[in-house]
Amino acid sequence: MATNVRELALDCLLMVEKKECAYKEALNMQLVKNQFLSKQDRAFLTKLVNGSVEYKLRLEYVINQYSNTPINKCKPLIRVLLKMSAYQILFLDKVPDSAACNEAVKLAKKRGFSRLSGFVNGVLRNLARNKDEIKYPDKGSSNYLSVYYSTPEWIVDLIVKQYGYELAKDIIINSLDESRLYAYINCQKTSIKDAISSLNEEGVNALSVKLEKQYIASEVETAFSKKYTDKLAHRYEERAIVLEEVDYLTRYESFKKGLFTVQDLSSMLVGFLAEAIINEELSDNLREINVLDMCSAPGSKALYIALSNSDKVNLISRDLTEFKTDLIKENVDRLEVNNIKVEVLDATKLVEDDIDSKDIVVLDAPCSGLGVIKRKKDIKYNIEPKQLDELAAIQKAMLNNAAKYVKLDGYLIYSTCTINKDENTNQINEFLKSNSNYELLYERQSLQTKENSLSDGFYIAVLKRR
Repeated sequence: MATNVRELALDCLLMVEKKECAYKEALNMQLVKNQFLSKQDRAFLTKLVNGSVEYKLRLEYVINQYSNTPINKCKPLIRVLLKMSAYQILFLDKVPDSAACNEAVKLAKKRGFSRLSGFVNGVLRNLARNKDEIKYPDKGSSNYLSVYYSTPEWIVDLIVKQYGYELAKDIIINSLDESRLYAYINCQKTSIKDAISSLNEEGVNALSVKLEKQYIASEVETAFSKKYTDKLAHRYEERAIVLEEVDYLTRYESFKKGLFTVQDLSSMLVGFLAEAIINEELSDNLREINVLDMCSAPGSKALYIALSNSDKVNLISRDLTEFKTDLIKENVDRLEVNNIKVEVLDATKLVEDDIDSKDIVVLDAPCSGLGVIKRKKDIKYNIEPKQLDELAAIQKAMLNNAAKYVKLDGYLIYSTCTINKDENTNQINEFLKSNSNYELLYERQSLQTKENSLSDGFYIAVLKRR
């Protein structure tokens, strides 16, 4: 009996609707459970789940125009079924509207809602007939951006306030684009050429990456930032790859052998800058260089630093829970790294023994994640305004601890995957006011825009203790 892909998607989305797990977890469980599915069916399943989550607000807005019962008053299964089917009608041109309607009715009956199958049929056929007549809020308003691009209005207002309407619109539109999968190679095991060749042989379309300087240039001009812009661009060419036509990463021998590890382009800046500092700014040191990564899971940044400087670096990689440190250990083992010590520790708690002991401290702080909506499609629905202040307070505590760990003439690298200025530039500006012994050497805020669609929204600052 053929597997009903729409029913698999329905089950995923129902778990998300009931808040039993995150959408990505639900989707991954379904994909692993149904590995026999054809590549086409897996792609359709992924598309249905991703799209229904990504466009949740717009789908609910549209359904409410064609339903006498508000979407939030419907049974969870019917609510999910309507949104998943409306997504097919509005966004999937290759799926006939009649198929979306008929399959939804069949699923309603199969799952014990025969008495509501007529309601489902009526709403969806009404939408299909009138989809070109949908009335949206007035263009030019925050409400329009919120509904049409399915982003909570408070997030729209925040981005508009910080970046202006046009740039905010660009950021929000591009948060709906498909994310690309990037990785860096394990320089201890392979070269960029050999890694690409190995992946291509396994059916993955792997390509090298070339970045224009404008995408990595610091927004503050210093001798440090001038010195390293060209070198950073060259590092991307030597170490970064983009992966296309990927199935399960764990199926590939090149992944199992630790030839590469996944990380977004913007996040790679942390490792590349740390590597440059170790090899050039701290090159006179005859002893081991002590590096601390305070919020490390899953370990991509720490791993790169350790791999690229294996003969010089003693690195401690920490995170809050054993679950997170286990993720680090898995990657340490897979890449066969032997100069990382993994520890469970709360970064908001000061470790007295670490004071004035580290050459480099990396703090990739917990944040709102507003720069990775493209990659984590449900994050925009799961965060609330009050959490931004809570996160900023946590970041401040961690940053103050990090500053105490850095020795004289050492370096502090602070990063987040958000575009909220209060967690980024404003956080660092406040820190510098209270810590006059630190100097800002490099700062960059990457935004997800049409011009910079390669990268996540990401912030990084490099500071030196004087």
